[in-house]
Amino acid sequence: MSQNNHPLRVEMEAKLSKLVDSDKITLEQKQLLMEAMEGESYKEGDSVEIGLILNTEERDLVIQFIDENVEIIGTNDTQVSITKGNQYVQVEKTTKSVKIQSKKGEMSHFFHSHHNNDSIKINVPMNMPLRIKTVSGDIVLKNMKNTLEVKSVSGDIRINDCNSNTEANSMSGDIEVTALHGICTIISKSGDIEIQDSIVSGTIKSYSGDLSIQDSALSDLDSSSFSGDIHIHDTELKGNIHCKTFSGDVNALLLNDAGEFSGSTTSGEHTLTDSQGNTYTLSSNAVKLGQSSLKLFIKSISGDATIQLKAK
Repeated sequence: MSQNNHPLRVEMEAKLSKLVDSDKITLEQKQLLMEAMEGESYKEGDSVEIGLILNTEERDLVIQFIDENVEIIGTNDTQVSITKGNQYVQVEKTTKSVKIQSKKGEMSHFFHSHHNNDSIKINVPMNMPLRIKTVSGDIVLKNMKNTLEVKSVSGDIRINDCNSNTEANSMSGDIEVTALHGICTIISKSGDIEIQDSIVSGTIKSYSGDLSIQDSALSDLDSSSFSGDIHIHDTELKGNIHCKTFSGDVNALLLNDAGEFSGSTTSGEHTLTDSQGNTYTLSSNAVKLGQSSLKLFIKSISGDATIQLKAK
């Protein structure tokens, strides 16, 4: 069966013709949409409004790239628009998802410079579930309001102003998070993790990189770094908080003046200074200050921990 007579193509062309007849799209837009369905090339600067025919609000959006840098912005629109880098991508549709992927072969990144400048920008409905994966390209996400699953082998990940349950994983890239609200699993094997102005719970883990959290609120969170340091500054803690390191240090300035504080270390030193200036040594016997649901536990093998409390 030829591609022109494929049932899916015939169905989509019929739907688009009705949209043209009702003056909802132009003939030029119809052609662009058909090219998007068939994975053909686009001209730089074209906006391919896939959502008109893909009912994106009922599907996941899957994005897979090799070494291209990608920026994804959530909008109030119901359409997916590729606003930059159209020539680098192809689009596929299934009953459960819309896939935007690189035209490059799976192995092509080994033959490209690590300083690739290919750049792609995509506007998507902010409430659309999103899964994105790159090999070496950087990922920027802004203004998303649904589930995010973001993975990169060596690229950096930046998440800004998202109200989402988020899973972000990078093997060697850094992860930067600003203004994230939700349950998160954030893991970097060797890169640093920075979080600020966020309200999160869940798991944050770096194996050899540093973990920095600032101007945030954390609840029921496991944070760990194998050999990197953990820095927490001007942040309020609630619920059960665990901080674990093997050889790294933990330094925290907390917007708390009450709670239960305990620690365990083999050769390090764990100290707590309350908001009145009194100093305690942390051990398995919890230091209890005031009335609070906070329970902070710090564990290290050889790293030190310095915890400072201050009233909000």
